[in-house]
Amino acid sequence: SFLHLHVALDAKDLDLDSLEPHYTVMDRGLEGDDRIMNGLPDGPCGELNMIAVSNPCVLDRTLAPEGYVIVHAYGAGNEPYDIWKSKSNDDETSTLTSARTDGEEDIDSRDSGDRYQSSTYNAMKDARGEALWR
Repeated sequence: SFLHLHVALDAKDLDLDSLEPHYTVMDRGLEGDDRIMNGLPDGPCGELNMIAVSNPCVLDRTLAPEGYVIVHAYGAGNEPYDIWKSKSNDDETSTLTSARTDGEEDIDSRDSGDRYQSSTYNAMKDARGEALWR
């Protein structure tokens, strides 16, 4: 998955002994909805339908300060890479490359600080990340 959410939550009133370390959340249910994505009908394995949620503090309470837990949520391997690859930069910066010693251009060695600063990339990240916040 390309979208990950890491947050610390106030856990003062949570009984960590009653929680599991891992959960699976079906954002649109087991049936999915009426969406057609990349030519395929939605379903349990539809894009960003299955969200994996981990609470590692259930296993090791020292991973967060006392009174807090860490939650890690992500699309469970159900997100195509190609949509992210094409949105790495706006059109005017999409040719950002660095020279390799053999004279070929290597788009994978771009400075990650520049790579993920485009307005197109950020807008898509915000829209697709919504499933992790619901």
